[in-house]
Amino acid sequence: GYLFSTVFSRLPIYQGSSVLSLFFTEEQLLDLGQVFMSTLLNAKHKGAVERTKFGFEAMCKKLLATTDKISALPSSWLKYLLHFIHDSN
Repeated sequence: GYLFSTVFSRLPIYQGSSVLSLFFTEEQLLDLGQVFMSTLLNAKHKGAVERTKFGFEAMCKKLLATTDKISALPSSWLKYLLHFIHDSN
């Protein structure tokens, strides 16, 4: 979590476009989002959830700051997480 938090927080945004595409493909970002969500939903250890949260939050902030189509990913992940939590109750 901390590693990805550092990576994403240091990647610059130029005129609304992110350099994320230089480091990650859209498929890799989708996969990383799935890993973060799976860890958040299934981890039992509070420390693991907390560390995952830092990386996931940094990635979402960077994605939301872009004007690229990848900026919609955090919204879809939030909908998935809320749906999962709702259905779990």
